[in-house]
Amino acid sequence: MNILGWTARGDLRDYLNAPFNVDGYTVATNGHYMMIVSLDNNYSENQVPASTYSNCMNFINDIDHNLFKPVSIEHVDIEMCKCPLCSGTGKASSRECEECDGHGEVDLENDHNEYCVECKSCDGDGVVQEVGGEDECPNCDGRKEVPATRYNFQNVCGIRLQVEYAKKISELPDLEAYPDGDKIYFKSGENFGIVMGCREDK
Repeated sequence: MNILGWTARGDLRDYLNAPFNVDGYTVATNGHYMMIVSLDNNYSENQVPASTYSNCMNFINDIDHNLFKPVSIEHVDIEMCKCPLCSGTGKASSRECEECDGHGEVDLENDHNEYCVECKSCDGDGVVQEVGGEDECPNCDGRKEVPATRYNFQNVCGIRLQVEYAKKISELPDLEAYPDGDKIYFKSGENFGIVMGCREDK
């Protein structure tokens, strides 16, 4: 299980960009789905806010392992396009923005005023992504392609999921799942997790 594939990518909440430990488990989440695996001591318990830790504990404790049933998700077809960040190479490297020295903002002043504006060279991120290098592209996880349309949906166990999330869990071996309210709990071997559903458009 590559748990790194279940973290967020470039989220402003830095603690979502890497796995973390919760009560004897290692957790990876992007805020919409969560994968929970056996404890990996390479990660820490101290990097997440107390509210996030508590939410993870609630999810873990609420799972009823007796309700899991084998699930077969019909073929999930996602129209893909070349990743715009790495230009389809699967590789992208980051460097500190030279314009703002990694701060994401630029200070300007004249004889009358001082200004602090978002850096346009890095769009306020403080880092500049460049095509190539040795690092896996954070946008496509090295796959060279990304979904052409972000918001497509598929029903799984009666729950409306973003199609990318449906595809993610459909690729897990020995998938078992059950719906609960507006979410799906899923299991693959010893690993388990949760995917939040999407509301129907009014």
